[in-house]
Amino acid sequence: MTYTDGSKTILTQSLSDWYTPQYYSGESIALTMAYHLNAAGAAIHPPVYLYAYSPRRQQRQGRQERDLTGQCERDRACGEPNAMTSSS
Repeated sequence: MTYTDGSKTILTQSLSDWYTPQYYSGESIALTMAYHLNAAGAAIHPPVYLYAYSPRRQQRQGRQERDLTGQCERDRACGEPNAMTSSS
Protein backbone atom coordinates (compact mmCIF):
# COMPACT_ATOMS: atom_id res chain seq x y z
CA MET A 1 0.00 0.00 0.00
CA THR A 2 1.36 3.40 -0.94
CA TYR A 3 -0.04 6.48 0.75
CA THR A 4 -0.30 9.96 -0.73
CA ASP A 5 2.54 11.14 1.55
CA GLY A 6 4.87 8.56 -0.10
CA SER A 7 5.00 6.18 2.87
CA LYS A 8 4.39 2.48 2.27
CA THR A 9 3.18 -0.56 4.16
CA ILE A 10 2.94 -4.26 3.25
CA LEU A 11 -0.42 -6.05 3.44
CA THR A 12 -0.45 -9.86 3.39
CA GLN A 13 -3.51 -11.98 2.55
CA SER A 14 -3.66 -15.76 3.01
CA LEU A 15 -5.75 -17.67 0.43
CA SER A 16 -7.76 -20.87 0.90
CA ASP A 17 -7.77 -23.65 -1.70
CA TRP A 18 -11.07 -24.14 -3.51
CA TYR A 19 -12.04 -27.31 -1.59
CA THR A 20 -11.36 -26.22 1.98
CA PRO A 21 -12.21 -22.73 3.22
CA GLN A 22 -9.93 -21.63 6.05
CA TYR A 23 -11.95 -18.46 6.81
CA TYR A 24 -8.87 -16.26 6.85
CA SER A 25 -9.30 -12.64 7.83
CA GLY A 26 -11.05 -10.79 5.00
CA GLU A 27 -12.14 -14.04 3.28
CA SER A 28 -15.73 -14.96 2.52
CA ILE A 29 -17.35 -17.52 0.23
CA ALA A 30 -18.73 -15.63 -2.78
CA LEU A 31 -20.07 -18.69 -4.60
CA THR A 32 -20.51 -22.40 -3.82
CA MET A 33 -20.29 -24.57 -6.93
CA ALA A 34 -21.80 -28.07 -6.85
CA TYR A 35 -19.02 -29.57 -8.98
CA HIS A 36 -15.99 -28.82 -11.15
CA LEU A 37 -14.72 -30.46 -14.34
CA ASN A 38 -11.53 -32.51 -14.39
CA ALA A 39 -9.06 -32.52 -17.30
CA ALA A 40 -11.14 -35.15 -19.14
CA GLY A 41 -14.30 -33.05 -18.80
CA ALA A 42 -15.98 -35.27 -16.20
CA ALA A 43 -17.91 -33.62 -13.38
CA ILE A 44 -16.33 -34.03 -9.93
CA HIS A 45 -19.02 -33.53 -7.30
CA PRO A 46 -17.56 -32.42 -3.99
CA PRO A 47 -18.55 -28.74 -3.74
CA VAL A 48 -15.87 -26.17 -4.49
CA TYR A 49 -15.79 -22.50 -3.60
CA LEU A 50 -15.00 -19.15 -5.14
CA TYR A 51 -13.81 -16.68 -2.51
CA ALA A 52 -14.01 -12.92 -2.15
CA TYR A 53 -11.32 -11.05 -0.24
CA SER A 54 -11.40 -7.65 1.36
CA PRO A 55 -8.03 -6.27 2.44
CA ARG A 56 -7.30 -5.67 6.09
CA ARG A 57 -6.58 -2.01 6.39
CA GLN A 58 -5.35 -0.18 9.42
CA GLN A 59 -6.40 3.41 9.78
CA ARG A 60 -3.32 5.57 9.45
CA GLN A 61 -3.71 8.93 11.13
CA GLY A 62 -3.56 11.71 8.54
CA ARG A 63 -2.69 9.48 5.57
CA GLN A 64 -4.73 8.66 2.47
CA GLU A 65 -4.26 5.52 0.37
CA ARG A 66 -2.89 6.17 -3.11
CA ASP A 67 -2.50 2.68 -4.62
CA LEU A 68 -2.33 -1.05 -3.89
CA THR A 69 -0.11 -3.26 -6.02
CA GLY A 70 0.00 -7.09 -5.87
CA GLN A 71 3.11 -9.16 -6.37
CA CYS A 72 4.19 -12.74 -5.72
CA GLU A 73 6.63 -13.58 -2.97
CA ARG A 74 10.11 -14.49 -4.15
CA ASP A 75 10.01 -18.05 -2.73
CA ARG A 76 6.60 -19.12 -4.09
CA ALA A 77 5.04 -19.44 -7.52
CA CYS A 78 2.03 -17.27 -8.29
CA GLY A 79 -1.18 -19.17 -7.70
CA GLU A 80 0.06 -21.30 -4.78
CA PRO A 81 -1.87 -20.99 -1.52
CA ASN A 82 -0.57 -18.04 0.51
CA ALA A 83 1.49 -16.83 -2.47
CA MET A 84 0.17 -13.29 -2.95
CA THR A 85 1.61 -10.35 -1.08
CA SER A 86 0.21 -6.89 -1.69
CA SER A 87 2.80 -4.17 -1.47
CA SER A 88 4.29 -1.24 -3.32
